[in-house]
Amino acid sequence: MATLIAVYLGRMCVNRCDLKCYGARTPRDRCECVCDGMNHGTGLRQAEANTRASAQDWVERPRPRGLEFDQVELGAGVQTEPLF
Repeated sequence: MATLIAVYLGRMCVNRCDLKCYGARTPRDRCECVCDGMNHGTGLRQAEANTRASAQDWVERPRPRGLEFDQVELGAGVQTEPLF
């Protein structure tokens, strides 16, 4: 299962976006991952592009509520643009 983005508080992963989201066939309103539904059911390639474009916003979104993640990990497909 390819994780696109994972966010941590301390050593514990508190949210992530992975195959359960971008490969989903369930309604988008049930998505509880860090992408807030943007990648829901879009497929891997589109989800990687969405994550490249929006990851920083997703990480900063909870800051006004006083939550700041300690660590963010991006999947390999998100860190680089596709060659072909």
